[in-house]
Order: sequence, then C-alpha cells, then structure tokens
Amino acid sequence: MPQAAEFIQKLRAAGVTATTLSWDGAYPPEYLAEVGQAGVGTIMACTCVLPAEDFVAEYTAAFGPDPGLYAMEGFELATIMLTGIASGAATDRPTMVQHFRDYDGWGVGRRYQWTGTGELTTPATFLYEVVPTAG
Repeated sequence: MPQAAEFIQKLRAAGVTATTLSWDGAYPPEYLAEVGQAGVGTIMACTCVLPAEDFVAEYTAAFGPDPGLYAMEGFELATIMLTGIASGAATDRPTMVQHFRDYDGWGVGRRYQWTGTGELTTPATFLYEVVPTAG
C-alpha cells in the first residue's frame, strides 16, 4: 500500500494524468489517507464488495473499528455456515461441504453458489473509482 500511494503521487507530480489501476492490496483506508487527492481517478480492482452503510454502522457499533476488506463476505459466509448448522443440514464436514455445494442465494452484493470444484459460479471482480472527498 505505501508503495502504491507513493507511485501515484510521483506520477501526478510528474504531470501524468493517466487513469491508473491497482488491486485490492492497495485499497485499505490507509491508502486513501496517504495518497490524498493524487489518488482521485485511480481505479481499484477487488473481488470484494464494499460494505453497505448499514453493515458498517452495525459492525462498528459491535467491534469498534470499521470493517476491513472482505469483512462483509466473511460475515455472509459465516451466516451460510451457521444456517447449515442451525437447520440440521450440516452436522459434520462432509454434510457442511454438501450444504455449501447446494447453497444458492444472494448476499448484499454477490450471488453465493459454488461449482462442484468449490469455485464461485460468479467470481466477480469489482472496479471502484477513487472520487474526491467532500469537505
């Protein structure tokens, strides 16, 4: 992350205005704080869904800091797992694996359904643009 912020700042200082693309490893809030306005227009690629406002509010109230990347997916996967346990469909590892294989449903920002080899059927990569901050 620090290298990505420094790279973008140096590009902007050199007059380069091209759109840049980065990956989820450079996305954390620290990047946004460090890169500042030089990061405006940067495109961030991530297989994560940015947490919905209500999720952020509830998570922060329960745990303190804002949720990190993949927090929402972690919550949704844990919910799918606990639903399998609570329903009685998953009582051991083989039945839990089958529960996931049979599962087909929507989370906040993605569909959860797996292939026979355990891959998501819709492994989305989302693109986020860094926009100017208000204030």
